[in-house]
Amino acid sequence: EFDAFCDEFLLEYFSDDASVWNVFTIDSSAFGYVRPADYVPSWYYYEAYTEEDFKEIYEYYKEYKEDLTAFDTSNLSYTQEVSYDVIYSILESGSRYYNADKHFNPLMEIDYIDQFGGYVADFCDTVENYNFYSKQDIIDLIELTKSTDESFATYITFVKDKYAAGYAYSEFTVKEM
Repeated sequence: EFDAFCDEFLLEYFSDDASVWNVFTIDSSAFGYVRPADYVPSWYYYEAYTEEDFKEIYEYYKEYKEDLTAFDTSNLSYTQEVSYDVIYSILESGSRYYNADKHFNPLMEIDYIDQFGGYVADFCDTVENYNFYSKQDIIDLIELTKSTDESFATYITFVKDKYAAGYAYSEFTVKEM
């Protein structure tokens, strides 16, 4: 039952993110992942969140955390304990970050965008660590690369939104973004 929960969580958490499936698994179908026929991968992009978005995401983390903590950990194997701890850490971190009742500032650290790399640097890391198991992996990496033309441009919008909200930005930050 716990292993099934872990697989379900992985399916839900990785969603249809081709780069994550590629880098962290060899055979995504072993976890039950079925790629949608019309799926075209794209890189992450900036989109402003609302307080309702934060609440919805927080509920997602909260519900999964409740399901996880309902397991009797005394019967788990060592590898299951490791899985439990990793999933708990992900859920705890997400719950803290997206707790809109305690804090809500959609422009602070949103979508991991900053002048020191953020998703731009992550793209370089992904390319460096990308695995080619099949022809589809090559096609996916080409699509991810093409999509950065649009997604990277949204990071400039992020800087503009933060600047408009009164956050100070140095020339260095703007230039690096």
